[in-house]
Amino acid sequence: FDINKTCHTINTLVSVEHYPVKFPPERVGLICISKTLDFMEERSITITPLVPVPQPVETRISLTFKGVDPMIMTTEEIASFVDTTFEFLRDVLGRYDPPILIEDVAFDAQELRFDVIATEDA
Repeated sequence: FDINKTCHTINTLVSVEHYPVKFPPERVGLICISKTLDFMEERSITITPLVPVPQPVETRISLTFKGVDPMIMTTEEIASFVDTTFEFLRDVLGRYDPPILIEDVAFDAQELRFDVIATEDA
């Protein structure tokens, strides 16, 4: 029996406390469990969470901007738009009860629409 070549089961209980300065406790709990589960999954470590496990969902959002000149965005403008949208959604949806944790925002298309007023010659 060589103790250096023996696997042992280790049971660990982790508690997280926070000071509610920026985020409500529900959002902190969601972030903690989500990040912990991701960490453990990457390392193929099985854990039994003692709280509800967040379920991933995917949605598509369509935004219409009125009063903005129609133009195709550059790569830099798209990156800025995605970053700004991500920050906005993370902040707003993170305040829901229960909170929604945004992991990614992707820009998939841009459509230009023009309102045209035409008159016929008499």
